[in-house]
Amino acid sequence: MAGRHTVLLVEDEPQMAAELGELLESLGHEHLHAPTKEDAARLVEEGGFCYVLLDLQIKANRDSIKAHVEAGQSLLEHIRERYPRRNGEGQHRLQVLVMSGHAKEHYYVVKALQDGADDFITKPVGESKPPFKDKIQDALRRSGREKHEACEAVTREARAGGGAAAPAEGAVPLAITGLQDGKRIEVKAGDKAVLLTNASFLMLLSLVAGRLRGGEGWVHKNDLGAKAEQGWKGISRLKEELAPHLPPRTAITENDKSGGYRLHADLEVAAIDTARLAAIGDARIEKLAAEIGRLQPAAPQEPPPSGPRRSRRS
Repeated sequence: MAGRHTVLLVEDEPQMAAELGELLESLGHEHLHAPTKEDAARLVEEGGFCYVLLDLQIKANRDSIKAHVEAGQSLLEHIRERYPRRNGEGQHRLQVLVMSGHAKEHYYVVKALQDGADDFITKPVGESKPPFKDKIQDALRRSGREKHEACEAVTREARAGGGAAAPAEGAVPLAITGLQDGKRIEVKAGDKAVLLTNASFLMLLSLVAGRLRGGEGWVHKNDLGAKAEQGWKGISRLKEELAPHLPPRTAITENDKSGGYRLHADLEVAAIDTARLAAIGDARIEKLAAEIGRLQPAAPQEPPPSGPRRSRRS
């Protein structure tokens, strides 16, 4: 990442891509151009960029006849899976700015902001208010990238490399069965069946997905609810519902003091029935189940047989 700020520019219209490239050059920024979702996904894996400019309406691949908003949406989800982490101010360490010039896309713009985009730029960008330059500078400031020298370290933090904490010796095995009993959903803590409310089950599933993303397992409170307050309150409710079924002094979550939560190493995710989760009929659970299935395709689908729990360290 030596040199200048570099943006991943996802834009399928050649003329618009060229105009944006010239504008970025005038700001002293380089860019990597991806004309399709397929091209962008490859560059997301390779890295080497400081922020993302994403046109919502793009083609899925070079053989596609027409651009679709759904391609931009799914790419945004892919980027957030790979770069999920936030800083102490609750801002994504990798900023994604979505672009759109069609009024009919308003619903999708709002949804993109809910799904992890950080700001919105209207097209043509010369008519954007605040101005395009200010939007870019604000994104760099929010993510701690005012100076390009910081970008390499911030990107590593955004991608959360280094691995999640390993389960502790004697950790309590959790089996996420997805069985339903009225409005509650079952998980197994060791050999004990625990029925969680839908809200607490979503919290637990979000933390499990965080652990499986290949990073340190942190999930920011802003990603656990529509509002940050819903995130930490939801964590509290999860603890209240799960703790009575665990051995004494078993920790459920950790807090990084900057708004991040993760599943504690005292809990080991032993089995996840993603097929049953997908059949529950809740769109939020279905989305998390699909992500977990991608992250852990070989995970066992049935709970382990009941048996004596391993002894825990004192």
